[in-house]
Amino acid sequence: MIKANFDQPYCFAKQKNKQSGVTLIIFAMILLLAGATVLFSVLDSNSIKIERGKKTAVALGEAKAALLGWSTGHATMPGALPCPDTNNTGSSGTCTATAGIIGRLPWKTLGANDLRDGNGECLWYALSPVYRNTITVASRVSNPINSNIPGTITVKGANGTTLPAPVNPAIVVVIAPGAPLTGQDRSNASSTVCGGNTTASNYLDTAQGVNNSTGNVSGSNYTFIAGAASDTFNDRLIYITAEDLYGPVRKRIADELAGVGTPGNTGLRKYYVNNQVYPWAGDISGNVVTNTSSGYVPYNVLTLTPSSLRSWMINNGWMSLVTYQIGADFNPNSSASFPQQCTAGNCVTVRGAQVPASVTLGGGIGTWTSRVCETNAVMTSCPLP
Repeated sequence: MIKANFDQPYCFAKQKNKQSGVTLIIFAMILLLAGATVLFSVLDSNSIKIERGKKTAVALGEAKAALLGWSTGHATMPGALPCPDTNNTGSSGTCTATAGIIGRLPWKTLGANDLRDGNGECLWYALSPVYRNTITVASRVSNPINSNIPGTITVKGANGTTLPAPVNPAIVVVIAPGAPLTGQDRSNASSTVCGGNTTASNYLDTAQGVNNSTGNVSGSNYTFIAGAASDTFNDRLIYITAEDLYGPVRKRIADELAGVGTPGNTGLRKYYVNNQVYPWAGDISGNVVTNTSSGYVPYNVLTLTPSSLRSWMINNGWMSLVTYQIGADFNPNSSASFPQQCTAGNCVTVRGAQVPASVTLGGGIGTWTSRVCETNAVMTSCPLP
């Protein structure tokens, strides 16, 4: 007798449902993996952008520091800046009042590293023309740079409005060009340090009517924009303001007049080493005015090294911005004999310390006072600077 298997259709249905379930699980896993792949791709892309942005920020910061260091520390021309690199060699080129003001950062001239942005591009650089180091010392009489002389660069924000003081007017801008945008041809023109070519518009962008490749030049005035990133703009910009530059330059010049070296071999400290007193203050022409304890620096009786530094300071109008004060214990008529030391009320107070004399340099929006102090047998240390 044959027995019918009434459970067979049920088994077939059960097996079919199980297969469908497995298929759905596999399909879900494929979708999950695909989604994860897209997610990780987006995250990876964002990570790359963040890292590139960090590298760009570091390069711009180093470029600013290198420019300030070069200018402040220049042996004979503190305050001047090198011309941009217009030949793609890494070295400063030749610039005039109307040409060569925009180019690549001359990192070799600055003694810096080969600074590049996060996309591997060399940085670009523009300066206010009057600050170029190609102007002779003699010509500085009619083209002075001192802390009363503003830059001629206007920096605008992303919305196209001029950034407020103290940013403007700026003295320098440094620009990271980023990756090439549509229409920018960065093919090699020749064998160069940075690669690519020297056509600024192939690297620098336009936003809000401001063209960073030309600086919207008008005479000696330039305008640049720190625009918002988009498909048509990816420049990143840093600037040097008047106070960025003149803060350290003021200190450098005041210190040179006060005297450098141990013992002092320049300036007022050298005068004390030679004469055992400090000189009376001077007039605006640098001549000593007897019995005057406060006035201009009597630079005609001082030794400055190198000697051309004196001409640089005079021709750029720095001497008219400097005041000098001497304490009663150290002037030529002092009743205190050498070796002197500061007594109450008979010296000059600078940043809470009593010193024989002081040099203060003003102009612009800040001042700096250098302590003038040379040691002797009883005053064995000085609160410098």
